[in-house]
Amino acid sequence: MALDPRTPVLVGVGQVNARPDPDLPIAERAEPVDLMARALLSAAADCGPGGAGDRLLARADSIRIVRPVGWRYLNPGALVAERLGITPAEEMLTATGGNSPQALVNQTALALAAGELGVALVAGADCIYTRVAARRDPDRPVLPWTTQPAGTAEPVPTGTERNPTTEVEEERGLDRPSTVYPLFENALRAAVGRSIGEHQVRISELWSRFSEVAATNPHAWTTEARTAEEIRTVSPANRMVAFPYPKLLNANDRVDQGAALILCTV
Repeated sequence: MALDPRTPVLVGVGQVNARPDPDLPIAERAEPVDLMARALLSAAADCGPGGAGDRLLARADSIRIVRPVGWRYLNPGALVAERLGITPAEEMLTATGGNSPQALVNQTALALAAGELGVALVAGADCIYTRVAARRDPDRPVLPWTTQPAGTAEPVPTGTERNPTTEVEEERGLDRPSTVYPLFENALRAAVGRSIGEHQVRISELWSRFSEVAATNPHAWTTEARTAEEIRTVSPANRMVAFPYPKLLNANDRVDQGAALILCTV
C-alpha cells in the first residue's frame, strides 16, 4: 500500500554537547538557545546532501521548544529562529515536565498528519553545568545570557503548568524524584522477594551495562565505564543520595546539552 502523503516523517536529528573546557571562561560558555540552534543545524546536516536540511529550516512552519529548566526565556523559539535566520509562522513552548519532549513530538506528528503543518522543528537544551559552575566559582561571574523584554511576543503554549506533587506527598517529603523513585525501587524489591543485598547487585549490574554503552557514545556526557561494584559501593566520591541509590545510580542533570528534530511529511 502506498503511504498517505500526510504521513509524518522524522528526517533529521541533531545532538550537541558543550563539554567542560578549562580554557574557556564560564561567562563565555554557550547558553541554552545557542545549543538549540546548533542542534537544529546538526539536524539539518543529517537530512542529507545538497542542502535539503537548510531548505527545510527555511520552510519551517513552526519551531517548537521544550522549556529549559535552568534559564527562563519568554519566547526561546523566537531567539532560536533569529540565530538561524528563519521566520516560522509559529513559535511554541511546552510546560515544564519530564514528558514534554515525547508529548511535543506526538502533538507535532498529529498536526503534520492533519495538514496543519508542512515542516516543523523541535528543539530543547539546558546548560545546568554552566549555571552550577558559575555559582561555585569564587569570582561569581555573571552569565550574560539573553533576557527578553516585557512585551516580547508570547509563544503558543502547550501542556499544563501545575504543581507536580499533591499536599499529601509534600507533607511526607515526597516532593522530588530523588525521594519518590527510591520509594518505588524499594517497593519493587520487596514485591519480587529480593534481599537488600541481592537488589543492590542487580541494579548496579544494570547501570554498569548502561555505563559501558555511554563509554562508546560520542553524545554521552559521562563516558567512563563503571563496574557494578563501583556503582553500588558508597564512598566519599559516591555518597548515598536516597537509599538504595548512591550518586552513581542517579540521573545527572548537570550537563550542557541540546537536541533537535526536523519533521515533515511524506
